[in-house]
Amino acid sequence: MRKTSLRAMRRASPGLVVGRTQAVCIAYLNGSDPAVRDRLLSHTPDEIALCSVVKAELLYGARNSARVESNLRKLERFFEPFTSFAFGDGAAEWYGQIRAQLRPSSRSIEAAL
Repeated sequence: MRKTSLRAMRRASPGLVVGRTQAVCIAYLNGSDPAVRDRLLSHTPDEIALCSVVKAELLYGARNSARVESNLRKLERFFEPFTSFAFGDGAAEWYGQIRAQLRPSSRSIEAAL
């Protein structure tokens, strides 16, 4: 299987911002990071996509919170305008490649993208 660089992946989908981790989404939802909010709001909903694994982690967090129903409603509103990408075997392979590329530099996926 051919390895693809992070830069090549970004060039392949110009203008598409993918919610890569639940931490980024949580920062937006909680309003705890103005830079995250500003970056997200600088794009239209059709330029943003979420991965189903990120959605699963956010839903898990909501169901384990003190305000389950409120947080589930908040997530429902947050998810509604965005495309959701399924996380299948192909995505798992990409994830493994990216993590392997980043490991020597101790960089996270979020920092690299």
